[in-house]
Amino acid sequence: MRVYVHYEGEMEFTMAFTCEDNSKSTVKQLATNFREALKPRCSPELSEKDCHALVLCSENGAALPEADLVSACASDGEDLFARSHVDRLTAPNDVQSKKLRSAASTPSSSGACSKSAPSQSAGTDLAALEPYLEAAEEAYKNRSYARAKAIHTELLTVSPRLVQSLRRLGEIELSAGRPEAAVPFLRRAIATEPRHLATRLTLANALCAADEWADAISELEDALRLTADGSKAYKRVNVELGRALFKSGQQSKGGAILMAALKQDMEDPLTLRAYGEACIALGQTSDAMQIYLRLMVKQSSNKEICALLAKTFKLPGAIESLRSQLPFKAESASALAFIATTIKDHSAIDEAIELYKAVVALVPTSASYALNLVHTLEIPLRYAEALAAVRAFCEANAARQVGGVACGAVAALLPSDADIAAACRAHNAAARALSTAAASTTAAASATASAAAAEPPAAPPPLPEGAGGSVDDLAGVLPAGTYDDEALDLLALHYAAVKMLFVVGCLDAAAELVRLVEPARRVKDLHLTRVRNENAYYCCVAMLLRSLPLPLPTLPLLYVAGDSHSLSPGWRTVPFQGQPHLLKPVLVTGLKAWHLREESDFFPKANFKYAMGTIPDGARVVFAFGEIDCRERLLVAVERARYKDLQEGIDVVVGIYVSCLVQLARSRKFSIMVHPVPPVLKETRAIVKLFNATLKQRVLKEPILTYLDFFDKLLTADGEDLEPELSLDGTHMSPAYVDLLAAAFPSQ
Repeated sequence: MRVYVHYEGEMEFTMAFTCEDNSKSTVKQLATNFREALKPRCSPELSEKDCHALVLCSENGAALPEADLVSACASDGEDLFARSHVDRLTAPNDVQSKKLRSAASTPSSSGACSKSAPSQSAGTDLAALEPYLEAAEEAYKNRSYARAKAIHTELLTVSPRLVQSLRRLGEIELSAGRPEAAVPFLRRAIATEPRHLATRLTLANALCAADEWADAISELEDALRLTADGSKAYKRVNVELGRALFKSGQQSKGGAILMAALKQDMEDPLTLRAYGEACIALGQTSDAMQIYLRLMVKQSSNKEICALLAKTFKLPGAIESLRSQLPFKAESASALAFIATTIKDHSAIDEAIELYKAVVALVPTSASYALNLVHTLEIPLRYAEALAAVRAFCEANAARQVGGVACGAVAALLPSDADIAAACRAHNAAARALSTAAASTTAAASATASAAAAEPPAAPPPLPEGAGGSVDDLAGVLPAGTYDDEALDLLALHYAAVKMLFVVGCLDAAAELVRLVEPARRVKDLHLTRVRNENAYYCCVAMLLRSLPLPLPTLPLLYVAGDSHSLSPGWRTVPFQGQPHLLKPVLVTGLKAWHLREESDFFPKANFKYAMGTIPDGARVVFAFGEIDCRERLLVAVERARYKDLQEGIDVVVGIYVSCLVQLARSRKFSIMVHPVPPVLKETRAIVKLFNATLKQRVLKEPILTYLDFFDKLLTADGEDLEPELSLDGTHMSPAYVDLLAAAFPSQ
């Protein structure tokens, strides 16, 4: 094997060392040999004393243990670096500027730091900065990028050429989606360490992300000239160069480089990925499929590889290509299911459905596979098909049971495909007819009165006492862990059926299924299991049904599009501009407003687009999103240094959300009303208040939108808590809040 050892500074030196794979040469021996070769080149910049202090480091700056064999800690063609100071990259602890400046300005007793570390400003004692660098690295490893950024920024005020901080700040800016801000830091780092390969590659990536293709290609060409031909590093830079050329429009030149690299090494992941990207761009389905299936075996958790696999499945003939490379047999079911889930996450929805249908056919006894098929069918709102999949599984496994609830009994309660389709048509047809009548107030009132007179008196369905509520204090509750994974998946399948029946408006059937399934829920801590999401939806729906008068009246519809918070007002009757309307829920599971940005490919965005397609042009629509952003995303994004503070994060997310609504109002002629984020959770209420204040201000600037201004009425007089009577389950609001919603509707 051959490794390349580099010394980087104003004086640069590289030497190649060759040893057998079974050689007993240690890192210490290799370092000694390199020092001896370097000594004749010593200068005022590098004294013999400093030369003797050099240690060997990997490309990321980690020191190699001297006792280790070279063959154990380096691979063929790898680049190693001789440094007097291990280049640690760190993240933030509380930086006390005074103390830091004082320590940094204290001259080193030996003066060695200024000689051996050209990355430092003259007079800076590198040892004094070390604790701060270590703190920064710890924060960076924990993904507390804002903290790391604060420390490194402060370090640069006392040592402007501190290459560790320059490099890390560039990486943080790039990870936060600000490539233009990353470039200056990385250029300054390269000016200090011109031969540092990782920095040049990061700079090239930043330039590519900023669409500065010519500069990116120039940086990669420079890196290639500075790298030993044949080394592992040379191969890497060459592939990145080919990739950049191809993406910049020089497909012939870039493709030739990638093809040559692939012929040289058919197993290198970087080469395979870059060549696969070219195949996708050229529509070469079979080659791209072969490459990304191979990469998924070793890098199944790599999000970029997963996204590229999903892109491959959107090419013509993708399923046929997969069949030619992976037989659709029972023993392949788990692999096919994994692929289906992976591509679903990146919005290859139709293809994921096709794969899951194949998997369910191969293993018809698996509740897990059936559940995943159902959830994937929910994304394009193919509820009738999803409920048919539940019925088919339950009929095929009629004797299976969970908590005493047999699949056969569940199947018997599920409406037929025709009944489900009829329910959906009935709501929409009634809405259209009554909306047309609404052109005349007299006609509207007459139509509504006639419809009401023809309907039987409404009353909530009979359900078990406390349906959907806590089971912890009930007699006979089974301990946590009673159900194994397969039993939990079976229970989740029943839960999903209840949720879908509610969403489509088959409410009598939903109530019957709750009566059947409720006893199976008497197990502690189901909210902590793998089916916690299905459990939460089921409990919410069961609690809502307890107070929902049935049968539903025949009324014009107001649509409520939202995450799970769209369920609370669902199917309630409200006055709107002089006549009663029915609130129809349009559920978009798990959507954050952040997902609506243009570059997102996460499946909730696809769910949103499908959901919008089910709402007729010109409809009145209440939009209720943003709660998940407040609960899950915003503080994390600030910690990851995407935003300088919470308010900036809210501004960005609200801007994405409102821009999407304006576009829908213009293109679909929707009459859009914007619902404030519900302040249900105490832990996020302060964030929700800031979010709603920003949302209101932004919506009021758009004449085409209407803000429903009732947020303050949801809170207690001191503004600290949700009004107690408005709480449903600790996560959602009670339908009692609908009166406040209705009072906020525009009068005309």
